[in-house]
Amino acid sequence: MAITSTPTVTNVKPAAITATGLNSIQTKKVTFAVPTSTSSDGYYTGDTISLRNVVPVGCAVTGLWYKVTTTQGATLTFAANLDGQTAFVAATSLTATVPTALTVVPANSFATTGNINLVLAGTTVGCTAAAITLYMTLAAFGPV
Repeated sequence: MAITSTPTVTNVKPAAITATGLNSIQTKKVTFAVPTSTSSDGYYTGDTISLRNVVPVGCAVTGLWYKVTTTQGATLTFAANLDGQTAFVAATSLTATVPTALTVVPANSFATTGNINLVLAGTTVGCTAAAITLYMTLAAFGPV
């Protein structure tokens, strides 16, 4: 059963943006929990984890790193997209317990509503209980 779920973001580190928004760089740290899951509950292949209003409108994600407290397994992948667009990083298995860089596709990294969606895929695989942390570098292109 495919679900879209919005977890509680427990750690958001905002940064100031200039009045015009131009020439502003900011960083954010977002942490959220995922439970152990099966096909009938929690986060499973085919589901989407939606992080609402994480990226300010008018900004682009220029850098993205992640870490997990417990590996999510080699066969479950997470593909991050902004606002339902094409993924701005390649689908990856979240296995690193230290901050690990992901390669951002600039053409897909501009926020129009600011929601990051993590689309899960794999072979009959669910999440393992863990905290997932995303570290982002954001560039402002205009007033937000």
